[in-house]
Amino acid sequence: MKIVQLLQATNTISRHKHQFQQDLVFVMLIENVAYHKLVEVHWAGEDGVWHTLRAEYHSSSGTNREVWRAQATFNSSDDASLPGDVEFALRYCVLGKEYWDNNKSSNYFSNADSGVLLEQSVRLLHVDFNPILQEGQRHCPIMVAVRHSLQPKSV
Repeated sequence: MKIVQLLQATNTISRHKHQFQQDLVFVMLIENVAYHKLVEVHWAGEDGVWHTLRAEYHSSSGTNREVWRAQATFNSSDDASLPGDVEFALRYCVLGKEYWDNNKSSNYFSNADSGVLLEQSVRLLHVDFNPILQEGQRHCPIMVAVRHSLQPKSV
């Protein structure tokens, strides 16, 4: 396994009260080398301007592996448009070293409103989950992404 690896990216556009909203979510798997670390997503929208989005620890994933997640929400306005198509790469800094997952130097790409993008080696993934119920929450919604080539009959 790579020291930092994309699991999935989500790019969705919705409409809320006559305003468009774009949600970007990036989920990655990292090797837990040390406690102090920095995990980021470097991304650019259709305007070509690069941004840095800091990821947060999400959960453990087996021995010495962690799932980290970064999320950003954008609202359209008269002054600002949505990011649209997004190019991105993952950066992991730990113990003075820097590691990248940039799709073998090609960067990843996610079309506007394309939904969930699974990393090529990922066949099935429990997407967008929170391991802790919030106060008053009575059920736990589950979203699963399945690679089309598996031709699932049911999930």
